[in-house]
Amino acid sequence: MTDRNAQAGAFGWDFQSNLALYFASKDLKSLSRVKVEGPTEDIELFYEDGRRTFIQAKSQLEPYNSSNTNSHLKNALKTLIDATSKTDYSVLYYGSNISNPFVFKEFGGLFGVGATDYSFNELPPKIKAKIEKYVHEVSISENLSLDKFDYNRLRITTLPFFGDDDETRYRVIKQRVENLLDSLGLKSPQINSIFTHYQLLFTQNSSKKINIYKKDFAWPIIVYSLDTTSDEFYEEFNLDVSEEDAIESIYTGFIEKKTLEFTLFNEVSNHFLDFTESKSYQNKRNAAREFIDKHCLYYSRKIFYGKLDDMSEPVTQLILWRIIKKIKVIKRLNKEVGL
Repeated sequence: MTDRNAQAGAFGWDFQSNLALYFASKDLKSLSRVKVEGPTEDIELFYEDGRRTFIQAKSQLEPYNSSNTNSHLKNALKTLIDATSKTDYSVLYYGSNISNPFVFKEFGGLFGVGATDYSFNELPPKIKAKIEKYVHEVSISENLSLDKFDYNRLRITTLPFFGDDDETRYRVIKQRVENLLDSLGLKSPQINSIFTHYQLLFTQNSSKKINIYKKDFAWPIIVYSLDTTSDEFYEEFNLDVSEEDAIESIYTGFIEKKTLEFTLFNEVSNHFLDFTESKSYQNKRNAAREFIDKHCLYYSRKIFYGKLDDMSEPVTQLILWRIIKKIKVIKRLNKEVGL
């Protein structure tokens, strides 16, 4: 029994963290911060326009088993009601992986297939009556005030979240994140790395009980925005095999370090912005290449402290190429999601 309880606890923690990631990814442009295991609710989302969303997350290892479903619903409503008396709110959510969260066979088709999101007013009368009954019962048994509890701001969401296979368990959450990252022009290998990073971010921060801010979503996108290979660069600058081999075998770590060096990144970013805004290029599509050709020697001297050799130029070219790629990603981040 202990192992089973521990497994259920770990599963519940996993669901809660991933549900938070799912909600944060839905409206990242408006999001200010998100907290998992917050002082008021399991998941708390705060938006830049002042909206506040509070979510009670309830999960079952076996989503088709209804033995604890009613108690999950009642406990969730109790906590949501209590939250309304402690703080202002915009929306209250009961979030679950349970395939039939109200245990009515005739309404099983409303839930359990894909992600669902219903307002209280959209639910069938029989389900609404059950919610109202439970709200009344827990308000009396727990001595909770209903003065600020508003059914019009209550929503129910369900996600298919079960199974030992990661692709199966996380498919809906991953699809939500993929939709966000796809709008930024990222590719599948990059998306997979960023999704894994986000899951780790939410799991770790929920245990530490600290806020995750919108900016925390940005840096992983910037870091993973470049392909692991540099084939496009090699073709563009027509490097010979010996130069490619030297970059891959000797300079990889150095290039990564310099690409992420804030002082250099900031200088190149401002310099390239001035270059493009002043239209100093001959061809807008080739602006990056023209900038690198024009300023490579200047940056080579900075990067290698004036000690230049045969590899200084191609290494500097790649560093500038990668920084400019990241600058373009940042611009898309700002446009699409306000990061």
